[in-house]
Amino acid sequence: MAKGLGNVCGWRHIFPGIGLMLTPEDLTEPGIFVRVFGIILPGIAVRMPATGVSGMARGLYPVPWSPHLTDCTRRSAAGYPLPGKKRGKTSMLFISRGEHLTMRHTPRKIAFLLIIVVLALLFLLPPVFAADVAPSPAVPANTTPAKVEVGIFVNSIKNLDFARGTYTMDYYVHFRWTDPAIPSSRFEVMNGQPSGANALVENFEDKSGPVKEEWYRVRSDFTITPNTRDYPFESGSLPIVIEDSSHDTTDMIYVPLANESGVDPAFELQGWSIGVPGFSVINHSYPWGESFSQLTFSVPVTKNATDSVVQTLIPPLIFCMVALISFFLSEEHRELIALRYGLTTSMFISAVMFNFSQLASLPGIGGLTLFEKFMISVYLFLAGTIVVTTLCYISLYTWKRPDLARRINWSGLAVSILVPVGVFWLLLAMA
Repeated sequence: MAKGLGNVCGWRHIFPGIGLMLTPEDLTEPGIFVRVFGIILPGIAVRMPATGVSGMARGLYPVPWSPHLTDCTRRSAAGYPLPGKKRGKTSMLFISRGEHLTMRHTPRKIAFLLIIVVLALLFLLPPVFAADVAPSPAVPANTTPAKVEVGIFVNSIKNLDFARGTYTMDYYVHFRWTDPAIPSSRFEVMNGQPSGANALVENFEDKSGPVKEEWYRVRSDFTITPNTRDYPFESGSLPIVIEDSSHDTTDMIYVPLANESGVDPAFELQGWSIGVPGFSVINHSYPWGESFSQLTFSVPVTKNATDSVVQTLIPPLIFCMVALISFFLSEEHRELIALRYGLTTSMFISAVMFNFSQLASLPGIGGLTLFEKFMISVYLFLAGTIVVTTLCYISLYTWKRPDLARRINWSGLAVSILVPVGVFWLLLAMA
């Protein structure tokens, strides 16, 4: 046998737990390798027994890859038959150092070993795959949003300027809920800003039991879109709009506590009467796809009619009454004609100045307010007194017709009253 190598026989362990009966036949080309079932397995260590080994020490022999591998054909390149073995029997594995051995195999044994390998894989692989694809435990989806009850109690309203749509409120906000998934009420005032230092103070908190509560005292400066079309008889609502800053409508919704809300009955808003407050709740949607529960607490207010009349309408009416005196001054005396001119023109200028002072506090709304319609009628009356006085002067001193001057004076009085009143009602109907 070349290089002092003898035959190799007996059980050989090439896989953990799997033994193969090896009966090499002959030596062929140089190289060190192992071929099992027609598959080349380079780099495998094979434990060799002491018996039946000639020229090889007992131990592990690495089997590297060799470029000199051939198909499982019977060769005798070296020409050394193995003693004591019949050629072509059950050779399944061939080991050589410096040379390599080809193999022959029995189909029955091959099938038996394949079944063992497949069964081993079936026992090993399913637990691994099951661990990889095992579904996580199902978590029940919360399809019903939590309900957070909200109460608002107003302590005071200050700096109300309804014409500009600004006001300041001091109020309590009360939250109550039972869902443990909501740790706190993270609300924000949507139509206002904090008013000064310590504008938001948490007065009370109780989350020890199943019902959780939070109380806040808030001071805010609010801004609304003013509605001055009915000026000076304004009326409207002063809203407080709050919205949660972290939980959308899939997590929680607001529920009003109407019985625990309102305005302090001891509070009085000078010049205004306060109605019964009310709640409204909507889902406020945003363009990025989220929707939040938005609660509005509205305090209805109406300006006192007496104050409006005295402060806004009485002065123009006084201007008209002074100018009305001119109709009772005789037009036949030049001195009285001059007095009539002085009364009517001065009242007209006074009305214009008063109108400007009132409009300076009103924002532009793109239309006529009730006060402006009233002032248009005042202008027409005062302008009529000036026109009548001028016609009386012409009839008396230019045309020399005192009778015509008297008819113009009294007819002008009626026209100066009826025309402004008619125009005023027409403007009201056009609103």
